[in-house]
Amino acid sequence: MNMTVWRWNVALVIVIVSLALGCVEGLYDKESDPSYDDELNNGGNNGGSGCAGRLNACGGCEALSSTPGASCGSCGEYACNGQNAVRCADAGANACGGCEALSSTPGASCGSCGEYACNGQNAVRCVERSESLCAGMVEVPAGNFIRGSDVSSNEQPVSTVYLDGYWIDETEVTVDAYAACVSAGTCSAPGTGNYCNWGVSGRGSHPVNCVNWTQSDTYCRWAGKGLPTEGEWEKAARGTDGRTYPWGEASPTCSYAVMGEGGLGCGQDRTWPVGSKPAGASPYGAQDMAGNVWEWVSDRYSPSAYADAGSMRNPEGPISGSLRVERGGGFGNDDAGTRRAAARSHDDPAGANVLLGFRCAR
Repeated sequence: MNMTVWRWNVALVIVIVSLALGCVEGLYDKESDPSYDDELNNGGNNGGSGCAGRLNACGGCEALSSTPGASCGSCGEYACNGQNAVRCADAGANACGGCEALSSTPGASCGSCGEYACNGQNAVRCVERSESLCAGMVEVPAGNFIRGSDVSSNEQPVSTVYLDGYWIDETEVTVDAYAACVSAGTCSAPGTGNYCNWGVSGRGSHPVNCVNWTQSDTYCRWAGKGLPTEGEWEKAARGTDGRTYPWGEASPTCSYAVMGEGGLGCGQDRTWPVGSKPAGASPYGAQDMAGNVWEWVSDRYSPSAYADAGSMRNPEGPISGSLRVERGGGFGNDDAGTRRAAARSHDDPAGANVLLGFRCAR
C-alpha cells in the first residue's frame, strides 16, 4: 500500500473515533447529572468510571418507593426521585436533615429507628433496623425533662436537662431474649438459684435477673443497642412533667407495679412476666419502670453526679468510679421511695443478684 494512502486512512479512522466519542459525550454530560459522582463512580457497582460507571445511589434500596422525592437514605448525600439518584440539594427536600455528626464508618447507623442506614456514602435500605431492632421499643422524642428531686441529696439539684430523641425497650429484657444471645455464643449464662429466673421452667417471659453490668452491656451491644444513660432511663420513666412515679402521683400498689406488697412479687414470691402491670406504664409506654427488677444503666455512680454535671445537654455521667447506677425498684422492695422515677441506687458492676435486670436503648 502507498505509504501516503495508509497515513490518510489512519487519520480518517482517528477522526471518526473522535467524532463518535464526542457524540457520546454530548448525549451524556456527567457534570449536569446529579446522580453522578466521580469518587463514587470510580470502582462503583458498575465498575470503571464515566458513562459506563455511573452509580445509582439507590442501589441496595430494596422495594424502594417509586414516589418522586422518596428518600433513599436519611444521611447520605443522595436521595431518590422515582428510580433516579439525585443529590439532596436537588431532591426538592433535604433528605439529609437530622443526621448530625454521623460516623463515617461504613454501615454506621443514622441513629434513629427509620428504615435507612448509611453504608459509607451510599444510602441503603436497612430492613433489619426497621422491622427488628425497633420492635418492642418505645420512642422518646427529643426535648427537655425535669431530672432529680429534693427527696435525697444524691438526686439534687433538680435540673432541666435536654436529651436528643432515642428509643428504649418497652419492657425489661426477658429470659427468652437473653437466651438467644447465649445461644449465639456472645453472652454468658446468668446466675442460678433462689429467685433467679434462668433455667426455671415457665420463666421465659420474665425479666432476666442475676446478671451483672458487663453481661447486661454485652447483651445490649449484641442486640445493636446499648444500656440507657441514667438521663435516658429517667426521662423514659417520668416524661416531661416531673411526675413522681411513672404512672403519676398515686401511691405505689400492686395495681401499678410488681413489688413487695402482700409478700415478694405482690404475694407470688417471684417476678412476673414483663408488662404485667399496664396501669403502671410511663408516659411513653415503657413498662415495669417501677418494679419487677432494678435495672442497670450505663452511668458510673457518684452521689454528687448531678451537682458535678457540666452540661445539661445529653449528660453521660461521671468518667470514673467503681460503682454503676441501677434504677427502678424490684419485686422485693415495698418502700414507696424506691418506686420514684428520680430514685437512684448503685451496685458493684461485678455483682449479680436476684433483684437486678436491665433494658436497652438506642
